[in-house]
Amino acid sequence: LDLEEEKARLKLELAKEHARVTPAMVREAIEPLRKGLELKSFVDSLSAQGVRFHYVSCDVTDRKAVEQALSEAQAQVGPITRVIHGAGLQVSRALVEKEFFEARSVFATKVAGISNILQALRRNELRSVISFGSVTGRYGNAGQVDYAAANDALAKLTATVANTRPECAATTICWTAWDDVGMAVDSGTRGLMKAEGVELLPSEEGAALCLRLLEAGIAGEYVVAGSLAGLEVGPGPVVLSGLGGSPAAEATETRLRVEVNGQRATGRVLLTADEPFMANHRIEGTPVLPGVMGIELSAQVAERLFGDSLRFQGVEDFRFDKPFKLHRDESSELIIEAQEVDAIEDGRRAKVTVSSMRTSATGRGIEATHFHGTLRFSDSIPAAPKPIPFELAGQLSGPVLSGDIYKAFFHSGVFAPLEEVSVLGPNFAASEARYPVEPLANEPAWGRISLPMLLEMAFQAGGVFGLVRHRGQFLPSGVGRSVLFGTVEDGDPLTVRIAVTKEITETLRFDAEVRNLSGDLVALFEGIEMVDTTVSPAFVPSADDLKRIEWHRHESEIADSWFADISGLAAVSEVAEWTRKKTDKAQRQWIASRVTIKEAVRRFYRQFYGTCPAFTDIQVDKDELGAPSLSVKDATDVPGMTLTHSNGNVVVVLIPSWRGAVSGVDLEKVEARSERFLDDYFTERERKIVTGFRSPDDASTAIWSLKEAASKSLGMGTHLDFRREIEITELKEGSAAIRFDGKAKARLEQMGMQIGQAEWFLEDGFARAHVELVGSAP
Repeated sequence: LDLEEEKARLKLELAKEHARVTPAMVREAIEPLRKGLELKSFVDSLSAQGVRFHYVSCDVTDRKAVEQALSEAQAQVGPITRVIHGAGLQVSRALVEKEFFEARSVFATKVAGISNILQALRRNELRSVISFGSVTGRYGNAGQVDYAAANDALAKLTATVANTRPECAATTICWTAWDDVGMAVDSGTRGLMKAEGVELLPSEEGAALCLRLLEAGIAGEYVVAGSLAGLEVGPGPVVLSGLGGSPAAEATETRLRVEVNGQRATGRVLLTADEPFMANHRIEGTPVLPGVMGIELSAQVAERLFGDSLRFQGVEDFRFDKPFKLHRDESSELIIEAQEVDAIEDGRRAKVTVSSMRTSATGRGIEATHFHGTLRFSDSIPAAPKPIPFELAGQLSGPVLSGDIYKAFFHSGVFAPLEEVSVLGPNFAASEARYPVEPLANEPAWGRISLPMLLEMAFQAGGVFGLVRHRGQFLPSGVGRSVLFGTVEDGDPLTVRIAVTKEITETLRFDAEVRNLSGDLVALFEGIEMVDTTVSPAFVPSADDLKRIEWHRHESEIADSWFADISGLAAVSEVAEWTRKKTDKAQRQWIASRVTIKEAVRRFYRQFYGTCPAFTDIQVDKDELGAPSLSVKDATDVPGMTLTHSNGNVVVVLIPSWRGAVSGVDLEKVEARSERFLDDYFTERERKIVTGFRSPDDASTAIWSLKEAASKSLGMGTHLDFRREIEITELKEGSAAIRFDGKAKARLEQMGMQIGQAEWFLEDGFARAHVELVGSAP
């Protein structure tokens, strides 16, 4: 194919449709052919070199298309370990002159592109990610505000990779315009830029520099540019030595400066009040360095002693000596000393000290040690130990929700990871948390080595335990030992389990573990110590007695994948039950209830036992009366279960076996009941209660829900006469009195139990009732 001949042909074709054919029109028409030839030439050159490759084309803004393309590629060439994201789109004119779809396309190509790629490869062991940004993203440019925003967001998203994949070198290269390829050539602005004095980058030099960054495994954000003419770039970038090449490769300066001398490394960093981990960690208004970031910065320095062959594994006897504060929000320097001390079986260790030096009002130098301890680096991950055992006895309380937690705590923003402390026992607690999505620091690399928020979650869970159980404000003073067993992605939900080993005056000592949704151990912390500040807390969250474990879902929240394929959800015997459901509505309701039940059971085992059975290892059976019960493969302790569903809502209640109780739950939509309904199912006493209640509809719905819940607690379902055998004798706000008769009374006596509590409440137009029976289970 001859491009010149094609240009001539296309010019003639365009002349048939346009009075005047411009060079731009010809250039636009020939562009697909030119790019196709370039691609063919590139593919042919790879083939000639014996390179094994697979070319796939897709729209990077389409998540499903990206997943399909990458899946196809990996089927051909194996797992992807390195990513270069170079897709981009540019529409250069004033924002007010652009169509919305143009700006959206410019932004999505960069931002949705990298997000979709990383999501599709979330389970891959990536070694490097390189995103092609632009100097425009760092310095801006007229007519390119959307393009600048897209590249800036691209750099920040790429930087977050380091937080969750410490083994992956995440890099953004802010390129100047390229000389012979790329957008400057495509848009026809190459000549104009050269005339204005912008130094363009030859493609061979740019490609070589990219390869050097890839091979070196260097992470961060880099500006690659020669002269940018009259552009005011301001302070910030510094020359990155050792890369060579021209134009100069520039790197955003890290404030952590490290000098290595033999087996000793010294780091210095100026901490400022605008650092997210300082701004979100203020005590009485003063930024205080979190202990977990003291460990992280120590690991950043110590890592320089060992190179890339070893990764951070944990700490030993790490002590928090004295808080590092930024008084009056004034910046202050932190000094980190790391000294290699010995080799261990699978790695090496370094002792670290974190200190500072400040000048007093009288001019005297004041040195303070803030942290000290030992860091462990290894080339392997040890086998995960058994879960931390809980002493499952005594009264439980909870949950304590995030709103109350952070009303009591000083943490905010990225340092507020707890969603709830779900359960508090006499000497244990289980919490649900989420790893922060936003960066912990202005420096993208800070937070990628030790995954500091895992330990922070454990500290805060212990803090809630101390606050609720001892009404004290507990702050960490040290960690005996920690081990990382895995990694996390930004936004990952996590379960945090703590077991208190020692409670003495003003001191709390406990072990903690963090597990992912599959129950895999991510981190273990032993010998955490927290001390009471002796300052009376301004707010102490309430934690009610916890008699049952509840889990709520709506059918609309259930992932579509479950409805499409139940093979990963249902046990073999359950599949047959599902197939007997003749309508789509019945099948969807069955799936929604099974998903909710099994999610609740998995959460129960994660929190109380540190395990997580597979969905297919959890089976819901029914007895001869149709009452549901659970069986869990290889489990020695199975909770009791009751459930209800109404209008797409599913509520599951689990009752721990050690409580020796059974329960029934029911959910009903509040609505008027007909006279015939009341005659058929309500006693005269119940009808009088309805008539005299503040809202007859609320009362009739509550009574009906209580009857249903009572029947479920007996395991009788619809095998009772609701009018003659279950009577609500008294209805108060939130509680009720119940009388059993006939078969209901006989069943209660057979079970050897008695009515413990009957509760009801209104929420979002529904009445929910719980009836609990207590005593010795049969």
